[in-house]
Amino acid sequence: MATYSRIFAPGLALLALLAAVPRPVAAEEQTMADNPRLSLQVVEVLHYCADVDASLAYYTERLGWSVIWQAPGNLAVLDAGGAYQVVLVAAKWSHKWEKGQAVPPPLLSLQSQDLAADLEILAERGLPGIVVQGDPADMLFASIPFVEGLELFAWQDNESGGASKVAEEYRQRAGGEQRYKLGECIYFVEDIAAAMGFLMEKLGFTVKEQHGEVYTALHIGEGPVVGVFDLPALLRQPVFSPGPGRTRLFFECPDLDAEHERQDGAGARPGEVFREPDGLAWFSTADPDGNQITFWQFSPPAAEET
Repeated sequence: MATYSRIFAPGLALLALLAAVPRPVAAEEQTMADNPRLSLQVVEVLHYCADVDASLAYYTERLGWSVIWQAPGNLAVLDAGGAYQVVLVAAKWSHKWEKGQAVPPPLLSLQSQDLAADLEILAERGLPGIVVQGDPADMLFASIPFVEGLELFAWQDNESGGASKVAEEYRQRAGGEQRYKLGECIYFVEDIAAAMGFLMEKLGFTVKEQHGEVYTALHIGEGPVVGVFDLPALLRQPVFSPGPGRTRLFFECPDLDAEHERQDGAGARPGEVFREPDGLAWFSTADPDGNQITFWQFSPPAAEET
């Protein structure tokens, strides 16, 4: 199966180069609104799958990620090298999917301690159109409209506590040895200011790092990083594809060549490694549903002696 634009192209150079020289944001700059009442926290990225078992085999056998929990054929929770939690879900469970359609794009997934209360707060903040599914006695799910037709996903684990235990197990594992230095879930957007405003004013995100008007990394508390990137800036590059749904996972590698060699040897068919003179290097790979994942490293060349 051909990958979805294997050549990530010079557009990523802009992203990783900016990311390599972060500008810390002062506390007073970090949020446009105080949101103390929301109980949401970033937990994972949700990948819908045409065949969960086939996707699971790709991520475990080809990429070497580990399984935290699974329900064969329907769902699998993965530890992506200690840098992010990824959930594979059968496409049939998406409220937007119909048989014969393409698999829905990836979504950022947030856990709520009190989804009903959180949704009431979001309604007060002028956020209509939230679709709620599930069983109040077990699990509740909410599809939250983001900007530009994109979506976020929120859930609450009620009686069973199973999903909460899985999330906690991942958090404990993530505190140990990490295969990747950093994991980020990035949304590519037409209007980065609107996307930032939504995440900060509606959901209570704060800015972790900001790189001009092109890229901003945000988080809730000290949780996983969520990025918003200016899509027009990247589309001005000669070759670029944001991937399905304009959502993508990025991982910073301590040794990119070793990661590429390992994936190639495992049959993941990673794309070509692109290198810039400033020390930036990256490659992308695609899962069976066409979701691209990008791996990168920035190693500035040693200064010449004078």
